[in-house]
Amino acid sequence: MFFKEQLLKSKKILKLPGIRKIPYCIKNNNDIINASKNMKSNNIVPIFQISNVSGNGISQLEQFLNLIPSRVIYKKEEKDLVEFTIDDTFQVSGCGTIVCGLLLSGKIIINDN
Repeated sequence: MFFKEQLLKSKKILKLPGIRKIPYCIKNNNDIINASKNMKSNNIVPIFQISNVSGNGISQLEQFLNLIPSRVIYKKEEKDLVEFTIDDTFQVSGCGTIVCGLLLSGKIIINDN
């Protein structure tokens, strides 16, 4: 009973304005394939029923994770990172703010933010 109540609450939350996601209960392999294909649209939330005691449902989750595309976030290489310590700033009329300091690493190019 507790599980069904929590599932209903979760579905209601997903449908709230500002969230507006489609809860998609995974029951079989076709559901896994459909959910993995629709993940790019970013509007569905697959719901897996998994038991930590018996292990039921874990293979479905593993299959799903193997099917969805990875979201790789590439970090800038350390050689591209800039470290600049600011010692002083001052204003020059017609030029703007001037920053004085020490460049510890990286490279600063005109118009860098």
